[in-house]
Amino acid sequence: DLAEYVRRRLLLTDVPPAAGRPETPYRGRETLAGQVAVAVARAAYPTFLIGQLASRGLLLRDQPISPHDPGWQQFPKTVADAMDQYLASTGSQAEQDRAEDLLRPLAYARGDGLPLDDTGLWPRLATALARPGRRYTLGDVAMLLDTAADYLIETVITGQAACYRLYHQALTDRLRERDQQHPRPVSAAQTIFQCLLDTVPRRADGTRDWPAAHPYLHRQLAGQAADAAQ
Repeated sequence: DLAEYVRRRLLLTDVPPAAGRPETPYRGRETLAGQVAVAVARAAYPTFLIGQLASRGLLLRDQPISPHDPGWQQFPKTVADAMDQYLASTGSQAEQDRAEDLLRPLAYARGDGLPLDDTGLWPRLATALARPGRRYTLGDVAMLLDTAADYLIETVITGQAACYRLYHQALTDRLRERDQQHPRPVSAAQTIFQCLLDTVPRRADGTRDWPAAHPYLHRQLAGQAADAAQ
């Protein structure tokens, strides 16, 4: 079942070619897709999530992988491996850093995840959590969504923006592990709490105008404060 699932994803079964939609390098190569699917399933078994993430990485390649390629036996066996391979597939080290920086805030987000709207909470948090000198915009987030769709869940809240969170707790755990490999002077939780707090506008008398705060803060700032022991 896992091999068949991967095979159908590689072939984009029942998904006809369309302008503007990325094509699969396995189109018309059913035998090769079957061979790759068996190899991916052998590594991923019994976890369909790993099969999904591995096949997504293969679809991003310009050329199909074959049994003669050096990476044939290097399919991911864990969700952490799949996440690392996805980041490596995004291109140069700078591009890998950008993808990880933009995904990192989702690993610390609460509830339905971070909203994607003109207020720019997502890129603002990505900038706050990134190494000094890196800055991100809504345009960067839009580029991320083109390649990271299989890693995210989109939730549309009526009357508000769409929110995004990571697809699985294992992805959250891996991104946090990678983040902790680079200690910062202030913890991620404290950085996020302060960054969110700074978005609350102030009245003329200097007090915070809480009714005007972003709805994400109304729902989740108390939890983010608890995470930061504030």
